[in-house]
Amino acid sequence: RKRKKTMKVLLPSPNAAAKLFATGLTVGPVVDSLHNQCLLQYDVLPIALQWPEALNAADNSYLFCSSWTVPPLLGVAYVILGGVLPRVCQACIDVFRNDGSRQQFILCNTI
Repeated sequence: RKRKKTMKVLLPSPNAAAKLFATGLTVGPVVDSLHNQCLLQYDVLPIALQWPEALNAADNSYLFCSSWTVPPLLGVAYVILGGVLPRVCQACIDVFRNDGSRQQFILCNTI
């Protein structure tokens, strides 16, 4: 019973999780496209929007490059990194501060 309560505290509220997911789903691919265009080539379900003809450089660069798989993956990543991971880290810090025993700190890392 105690474990279930701990897990509930470690998870963000449904409202917060929905906001994090929506942000990852919409903003994440734009940021991903900006910093990955010169590093990655998407082969699975690619999305590529070229610059307008008047602005197109000789190297056929793209305004936006991503994949249809990126938005849902970044949505999940934003929930984990922004909603779950901070709570897990804080729970581990709290356990370590309250007792200080190495055994409880290791136990916290396995939750």
